[in-house]
Amino acid sequence: MSERMSGMRRSLAPTTLLLLAAALGFPGGSDAAEPLEDAIRGTIRITEGGHSATAFVVDLGKAEEETRRYAIVASTRVFRETEESICTLHFRVAHQESGYTRLNLGLRIRKGDEPLWVQHPTADVAAIFVDLPDVADVVPFKVEQIATEKFFDSKRIGVGQEVYIPCFPAKVESNDAGFPVLRKGSIASYPLNRPSVGDGILIDYPYFGGDSGAPVTVIVDDRPIVIGVAVGMLRQVEELESEFEERTTHTPISLAGAARSVLILETLDRLKKSE
Repeated sequence: MSERMSGMRRSLAPTTLLLLAAALGFPGGSDAAEPLEDAIRGTIRITEGGHSATAFVVDLGKAEEETRRYAIVASTRVFRETEESICTLHFRVAHQESGYTRLNLGLRIRKGDEPLWVQHPTADVAAIFVDLPDVADVVPFKVEQIATEKFFDSKRIGVGQEVYIPCFPAKVESNDAGFPVLRKGSIASYPLNRPSVGDGILIDYPYFGGDSGAPVTVIVDDRPIVIGVAVGMLRQVEELESEFEERTTHTPISLAGAARSVLILETLDRLKKSE
């Protein structure tokens, strides 16, 4: 969480949100919306002090003792730059008659100076075990919903394809319950398989501080598939120099960098081996 910024607060009633979604042409109240709703419900905000970022929950399946294990996947910077040993995860609780409320959960990320998270050796991807509250309204991504190298090789996705990114840009939440904002972009990289493209994908959408750690998803077979995790923006850098002034200007170019999902899988494997 490298950015500190002034927060933007917005509160919309559920009815207003539905009307706004309909006006903008977002899917709502139909089967088409369900995969996107699952992606939203699997994504949470993670904060500490003035820092804010995005993370998502992954279901690791059952351990030998027959208990389910869950992990939080985020940007490595989220944990490394957090000064305290405990950060806050922002979940939601569903109430039958009164909608949703926020549920804040403290997560210990260090024991003394020892990190409790596991990070990828070369990419800005990290994971940590988490105990999910029974009352939390969350739909974790299953491991099989994280795209493998075989999935990329199958060419079921390609350049120009629409992607969805649930995230918290500039600390913005959809509502007081703490749901993420669902943003939309497209795949800007070609080709997508590792031998040619390396470990990153370019996404055509305007990345903001707070988006770090967001899952980049596509809808395949009526479910969200994670193809990457948002890790940063691309900028044009200009060096301006005159007799009395030297200035560097950074101009965002509405492109985001995402670590490929195979790196998420490698990080989760490292996490499981760390037990």
